[in-house]
Amino acid sequence: MKTLITVAIGFFLFAGCAKTINISEYKTPKGLKSLHIPTTYNPTLGIKDINIKSEDFKKAFKDSLILSKFAKITQNSGNLQIDVKVIDDRYIEKYTPRIYLKYRNSKTNDKEKTESKMDCEIKGYWKNSFWSYKIELETLTTVIYKGKEFSFTNEAYTGWHNKDRDFGEDGDEKKDLYKDISKKILNDLANNIMPKATVVSYKNSLTDQNDKIFKINMGSDHGLKSQTRCKVYTYNGKYINNCTVSNNIGVQSSWIVLDKKDKNSEVTLNSRVEFNF
Repeated sequence: MKTLITVAIGFFLFAGCAKTINISEYKTPKGLKSLHIPTTYNPTLGIKDINIKSEDFKKAFKDSLILSKFAKITQNSGNLQIDVKVIDDRYIEKYTPRIYLKYRNSKTNDKEKTESKMDCEIKGYWKNSFWSYKIELETLTTVIYKGKEFSFTNEAYTGWHNKDRDFGEDGDEKKDLYKDISKKILNDLANNIMPKATVVSYKNSLTDQNDKIFKINMGSDHGLKSQTRCKVYTYNGKYINNCTVSNNIGVQSSWIVLDKKDKNSEVTLNSRVEFNF
């Protein structure tokens, strides 16, 4: 039992570890020639490129930190048009009637509901009726990029809140909802129009022949950060494995680590890397 617990703890610790590597513990294979492939940039995304009628939405986009990431990863080239429409904005109310809650016995806090007033002799109390509410928001984003059009929907919603206790007159909750869905929209835009990276080199571990790290032709100038999640594909588009940008990240390049070592052998120069935002 102790062994199982130790193994489980070790697994969770490993799963949560950051992809930190010491580059000096790896070496480039003899005779390997690194590729020199420039990244294909996409157009800069700015507020002027987004057609939004809602003033709340415009402010939400301006407040989003993800927008600065787009401005950093892109340069002016090509055409980009984005139209964001609110297709559903729902304010939903629910009434919960007054109910009596009773204790099963005096030694436990476990409670059960009853609708009968005959149980009033049992120790318990009445819970007052109340109104609760939630807000749901759905948007449709249409993108025209380099002559091609695609669209996607996004949703954001609050949980149920007690109307008497939680309702805010200043509407902060709805503003937060607009910010939340704005981030989702920008994430989807990133996943759709971000340039794909290419594996241009790799290094082998000095101590473990199955351990490799791979260099890609994108770095901090393209919006990548340490621990950015990604996926690796063959040059022909076959999925290989998930990966993570390591702590070794430069301006124009960075080193990635695959989730599974046994997949390292399938990655070659010219393999494609796609990022998850």
